[in-house]
Amino acid sequence: MAVRTHVRTSKGFSLIELMIAVVFIMISMLALLTAIVTSMRTNLENDLRNTAIRLTNQTAEVLYALTYTDPELTDGTTHTRLAGNTTQNGKGFPFLTQTVRGSQQLYDIRWAVVSRTSNVKEVTITVTYMHRNKTATNTAVIYKHATT
Repeated sequence: MAVRTHVRTSKGFSLIELMIAVVFIMISMLALLTAIVTSMRTNLENDLRNTAIRLTNQTAEVLYALTYTDPELTDGTTHTRLAGNTTQNGKGFPFLTQTVRGSQQLYDIRWAVVSRTSNVKEVTITVTYMHRNKTATNTAVIYKHATT
């Protein structure tokens, strides 16, 4: 008596194999989408922070260019960059509203002046902005020397 062996010669995928492959592809695509969204969010936060740093640097440059006795450098005071202030605009202070990635972002620019010696003033510049209901701040300290 001959023993028969039944060899399956199927070609292609079964329905279960196809469904498992689709699930793996969907999980991979979801992970990739999450990575893309996180990357976009991080890039926007970096652009906002870089703009705050640029505004801090621009404010520092304007304050360096002012005379030692300018009213913007009055000892013991805190100054605020005011929107539409023609005197501050004329001195070259940066504008409060900046375009970041095609949308308008409002920044708050302040500086506090403290005399350290008779001819040196310490100026602390703070640029603040809101993103995703959180306040972010960039701070820098400069020293303004009286010219002799």
